[in-house]
Amino acid sequence: MLIFDSVLLNFLYHQLISFNCCSFSNQLKVLQLIHLAKTCITIYFAYYLIPYFAIIEYHTGYFNREK
Repeated sequence: MLIFDSVLLNFLYHQLISFNCCSFSNQLKVLQLIHLAKTCITIYFAYYLIPYFAIIEYHTGYFNREK
């Protein structure tokens, strides 16, 4: 999910650049917003999703099943 979001944000940024509809300062602002979005996605993934899966694994023992 995290990789997909980063790839999507990079794709959108490069599409914006390819249209040449923005000045350099506007492109820089867009780039800063994209980096901010990536940071927010990373923080969300690290602090909410990983502990959520760890709790599920702890309670279900899904990954520790004996073969």
